[in-house]
Amino acid sequence: PSPPSPPSPPAPAPGSHSVTFDSKLSATYSVSEDSVSFTVTLADTGWIGLGVSSDGSMGSASKGSDVVVCSAQTVKRHWITGYDVNDTGVDVPGATCTQADGKTVLSFSRKLAATGAHERATETTGNTTLIWAYHPGTLGFHDKNCGAAKVNLTSTKPTPTPSPPSP
Repeated sequence: PSPPSPPSPPAPAPGSHSVTFDSKLSATYSVSEDSVSFTVTLADTGWIGLGVSSDGSMGSASKGSDVVVCSAQTVKRHWITGYDVNDTGVDVPGATCTQADGKTVLSFSRKLAATGAHERATETTGNTTLIWAYHPGTLGFHDKNCGAAKVNLTSTKPTPTPSPPSP
């Protein structure tokens, strides 16, 4: 007999939508008038990053990506302009980062509009480019566990379109 399939992520709640980034990382999200709430689940214990990029790269061509990171039960928002995280980040009010039963779960909300110089707005029409990364253990290099997905955060019925991982 073949081995059992891994459990599927839970179905999104009514009014929310889901996107699968790869075989270990997925998210559900719901959009309100001025914000979006995400619950990102990693089928492993480690750190998770999810952010908004202008072009699908980590640093948005040195113009900055707005990334929320869950690591060691803390959630920080970072402005990343290259391959390194060069700031200490800011706390994300109301966000949670938990590890239990072999999973890591990041939950947070963010405004659709940028509210500061080091924030990137979501697209007001069409798709927003989300970037994602994760790795088992403590925060550090993600290796090949990264990529980008174009997601429509303006529609009541968004259609996620995975993109190939960026270098």
